[in-house]
Amino acid sequence: MSHHPSHQHHPHPVLRLPAWQRRVLNLTAALLLVTGIVWLGVHYSIGAGAGELPHPLEVLCMRVHGAAAFAGLFALGMLAAAHVPAGWRVTRSAHRRADRATQRHTGVAMLSLAALIVLTGYALYYFAPEDWRPAMGWLHAGAGFAMAALGFVHARLLRSRHAAAAHVAQPLRESSPSSAPR
Repeated sequence: MSHHPSHQHHPHPVLRLPAWQRRVLNLTAALLLVTGIVWLGVHYSIGAGAGELPHPLEVLCMRVHGAAAFAGLFALGMLAAAHVPAGWRVTRSAHRRADRATQRHTGVAMLSLAALIVLTGYALYYFAPEDWRPAMGWLHAGAGFAMAALGFVHARLLRSRHAAAAHVAQPLRESSPSSAPR
């Protein structure tokens, strides 16, 4: 390990998604969360889950949710191609440090939740026996809520690390005649 002063407190690169990827990810996540919440509310209050006929809003929510799920798969592939491998490399070298370990753990948890959401969503649409659907649906919804919460935590951890790295990278300004305003 080098004890050279320039190597001490060297911040690791921050894995910030490009703006267009953040927009795709945030819009997709928002659509999935909102359509899921609205569907649950309608389904269990005035729709088929409340013993009534399916409400037209249930169908609309599921159609939009399904389309957003395809966008979600695109976003997951986008993250799997660059963000996840780069994040793994950065956190691997510093996995003992608490902030990097937490970032890695939230990322792994999010990938696990994504797999569960994809599998339960696919099963609900194509395979789930009628008597399994309620439990599988709640598992799917719970994983979706957990994903939203964990996504927020994961992004906040990265933003706070980004702010700390930017603060460390700022040189100290000394008061001198050459740096004084003219």
